[in-house]
Amino acid sequence: MKYADMTKSQRDRVRFSVCTLCEGKFTKLDDVQEIKMKYGRAVLHFYFHSNCLLKSRFPSQLGEVQNAKEEV
Repeated sequence: MKYADMTKSQRDRVRFSVCTLCEGKFTKLDDVQEIKMKYGRAVLHFYFHSNCLLKSRFPSQLGEVQNAKEEV
């Protein structure tokens, strides 16, 4: 989701978060994916860059099939 599409509370959380895959900060121009996980009474929020998720799970969609085969 884009920064403009987020609620105020999501914007506040993203501002102080880092991507758990690349450990990079989020900017207002990034496309961000949010995962919510319930842990007891608390709700944990995890944020990822959309590109990081695509690179890690579907490298063929980005034309990186050859790089993925070399890593295996």
